[in-house]
Amino acid sequence: MVSQNELQFIEWQREAEERQHAKTMAITQSPSMFAYNQQKQNLIEKELDFSPQLEAIERLLRCDVLEVDENGNQFWTTNKNIDEVFLNRKGVSDVMRFITTIINPYKVLANYNLEEINQRVRQFKHEIRMMIYNNYALYGMDSEYKWNYYPMAVLSIGSVIEDTYRRALNGEAHRGITEQRVVTQSEALNNNPYSPQNMPSQQKRNLFNPFSWFNK
Repeated sequence: MVSQNELQFIEWQREAEERQHAKTMAITQSPSMFAYNQQKQNLIEKELDFSPQLEAIERLLRCDVLEVDENGNQFWTTNKNIDEVFLNRKGVSDVMRFITTIINPYKVLANYNLEEINQRVRQFKHEIRMMIYNNYALYGMDSEYKWNYYPMAVLSIGSVIEDTYRRALNGEAHRGITEQRVVTQSEALNNNPYSPQNMPSQQKRNLFNPFSWFNK
C-alpha cells in the first residue's frame, strides 16, 4: 500500500514537471526567441533570393538610365532614347524567361563539379548569344549602338550565371545552409535554461525522506 509520503512525493513531482514544461514553452515561444529564429531564417532566405541579380539583368537589357536627384539619391529610369535601348519588350521578355530557369535557388542548392559548371556556363552563354542574334530583327536591334552593346551584354549575363553556379561547387551552398540550420537549432537549445544540459544537477530523491524532495 502506498504511504502518505509517497503520495505527496508523486503529486509534488507531477506539479514540478508541469511547471517546468510551462516555463520551457514560455522560453521557446517567447518574442525574443521567435525574433532570433526569424532573423536566422531571413538570412537563409536572403542567400537564396536572386531578385537583385535578375533585376540588374533586366535593366541591362532595357538599358535603363541611372540618375541622381537633387538630394543625391540614385534611381533608375526608363531610357527615352529608343536607339539606345538594346532589346525591345519582346526581346527582354524572351531572354528573362530563359534566365529565370538558370538563376534560381534550385541551381544553387545543386551539386556540380568545376568541369560541369564551366561546361554549363559556356553552353548558356552560347545559347543566349544565338537566341538574340537569330531574333535580332524581332528584338529591335536596328542600330549600330545596339550591336556594339551586344557582346558586353552577353558577357555580363554570363558572369552572373557563372557566379550563381559557382555557389553550387561541390554542394557548398546546400551544405552551408544545412549547417546554419543545425547551428540555429543548437543555439536555441543552448539558450533555453530549461533544456536538460542546462538544468542544475539534482540529488537523488528518497521516497522516505521528504527533505530530499527539494534541491538545495
